[in-house]
Amino acid sequence: DVSKENAVCCPFDHHLANGMAYKESHPSAHVNVEKGVFHCKVCGVGHTETSFAQNILRSDLIFTKRLLKCFENEEDVTEWDRYTTLSDEARHFINSFGISDTVIDELKLRSDEPGTMQFPVFMYEHLVDIRKYKPHVKPKVKSRTYSPVGLILPYDLWRDTPKSRVTLICAGEKDMAVARTHGFNAITITGGEQTLPKVLSEFVDRTVVILYDNDEAGKSGAVKLANALTQVAKKVKVVTGFHEVCKESGEDITDFFTKYNKTKEDLLQYIKDTPDFVPTIVDDDTQYPIINLLTASKAEYVNKIVRSNIQVVATDESSYITPTAIYASKFDLADSGNTMLKGATKEWELTAQNVQDVLHLIDNNF
Repeated sequence: DVSKENAVCCPFDHHLANGMAYKESHPSAHVNVEKGVFHCKVCGVGHTETSFAQNILRSDLIFTKRLLKCFENEEDVTEWDRYTTLSDEARHFINSFGISDTVIDELKLRSDEPGTMQFPVFMYEHLVDIRKYKPHVKPKVKSRTYSPVGLILPYDLWRDTPKSRVTLICAGEKDMAVARTHGFNAITITGGEQTLPKVLSEFVDRTVVILYDNDEAGKSGAVKLANALTQVAKKVKVVTGFHEVCKESGEDITDFFTKYNKTKEDLLQYIKDTPDFVPTIVDDDTQYPIINLLTASKAEYVNKIVRSNIQVVATDESSYITPTAIYASKFDLADSGNTMLKGATKEWELTAQNVQDVLHLIDNNF
């Protein structure tokens, strides 16, 4: 049905005869919303809704499926503004962390109960998560049950900023809001300091400064994030110099500004004094020494991880097909013994970290 076809400009690169890439300015592609398909008549690219989102965001399948699930509701910026409110008492509570009224309104912060603040996570003006911050409770921040981690907050505000403007990545929502109050182009990644952003493509050609907490999780998470971002970003810095001010374990950027009364200029100096990050390579020979089996049996190596070269000659004529990803949704409830709610999802993705589990299942004839 032609009437169901919506003409759009193809978002993917087209190429001239000399190989030069360009973005088209006149629609040559069509989207069929009912069928959930995309097709460009010039470059020939065709996608389902899921593969289209994957290619636009350059994200993995599991994250993309979870994200698209969030877009099935009707919640958007307009609805959030219309049906959520912020009392004077809640605004005063948020102000007490050093977050300005301007940033409160910019981030559209709300509170659904005393002593809490809600950070809505919007993507393309659609509500995909609500990060609820409650101090003195573990964990301090909770997401919606089925929202994916690795989201950028605030995504829409940040992606529209010029790539020439330096991006600060803070360890949490509160720190991000405090940094924005002091005039920085700050974001955070949902899921904690060990979580990587799922949409790395947005960092292409950007200069990034990572400012994580003064604790082991913060320091290791900053290096992990920096290693990932150096693949796409123009420049990356991991700033830990401010830890000489925030000396106590777990102290953060909020403490830097509110507890120790430091200024924007103070932080800018720490950033300036920090050299560009150089990707780190783990030396397995140092971390896990290679020893023979006889040496490994000695008492000093009990309960320690070591490496040993073993050659096993074997033949297996069986062939196996392994999916790269599994995404399952519960569509009905049994009469008893339900451990998942209807509509709940589970996912699994084949990675370098779990491929040995597949080999274990094969080896044990499972």
